[in-house]
Amino acid sequence: INGLTIGSIYVLISLGLTLTFTVFKVPYFAHAPVVMFGAFFTYFLCRLYHFNFWLAMVVSACGCALIAAAMERFLFRQFLERHPLEIFTIIFGAYMLMENLALVVWGIYPKVIPPFATYAFQVGTIYINLERIVIILTGFFVIILLHLFVKKTKLGKAIRATSQDMFTASVLGVNIDRIRSLTFALSGALGAVAGSFLG
Repeated sequence: INGLTIGSIYVLISLGLTLTFTVFKVPYFAHAPVVMFGAFFTYFLCRLYHFNFWLAMVVSACGCALIAAAMERFLFRQFLERHPLEIFTIIFGAYMLMENLALVVWGIYPKVIPPFATYAFQVGTIYINLERIVIILTGFFVIILLHLFVKKTKLGKAIRATSQDMFTASVLGVNIDRIRSLTFALSGALGAVAGSFLG
């Protein structure tokens, strides 16, 4: 159960990474701090403002989506034509900047998001916390939703077209800049959900 729980969280993180890689073609390591920001946003909304966990997670997902889209628009988009090594260096710099910003703002001490469910039930000799079941089911649910989004919707098809051939997609009327921003925003939202559960 513990392995499935952590695995479900990793699935949410890796889905965000995969989305950005399809349109950016360079590993987006700055996704890790976005996951961390998602956890901290949810923590502070729950602890300081007494938000319900699910509402805090939704607000956190919106915030991280905006952060990821802003990074794509104002930082990464300016360097798309550069050598991949230069882009990698810029991404690593963004990673370090966000990590150290978090240290300055939130400090070095561990923080824990209050549990959203405390009920546990017994199966044989094993006690299973309801929280873990919810996290596992959420991971599966998001995989299915994302699959349907990418395969069945117009925006999903535009993301696939952009990942396969950016020039041809733009000739056929796909707004490449909009698709990039949307993909990064979706990646940030998935990262925030993963961070919230991890917290």
